[in-house]
Amino acid sequence: MKIGIDDILAALLLSLIMYRRLEVLSVREQDNPHVSPERFRHWRASALSGYNLGAIACLLKVVLNIAWFGLSRGNPTMQVVGGLSLFVGWIIAIVFAWRRTTEANVMRREYGILRRHEASPPR
Repeated sequence: MKIGIDDILAALLLSLIMYRRLEVLSVREQDNPHVSPERFRHWRASALSGYNLGAIACLLKVVLNIAWFGLSRGNPTMQVVGGLSLFVGWIIAIVFAWRRTTEANVMRREYGILRRHEASPPR
């Protein structure tokens, strides 16, 4: 079993993505009465689609990378080509996820959606 630095990075990125996903899920519609329910649902769906894509990409990167290097053991050419293909695919998916989440963040600001810690009064 071969675990590379890119697999560790993908696992770390997965944990950060899941944290941000939980932040989106913690935003409540009732804390944003000034935002129409349709806009709120549209923002949430957009944000979650980006975080879901990023999480799936990171998880698949780690699992498929380990499986690939286990299956292609003994064939260095296949290891390089397959490993590079998985890495490039992961980077492309992460860029698309980043773009989706950035667009959702812009949408959140345009709609005036407050995150949970912004909407709750200090104690």
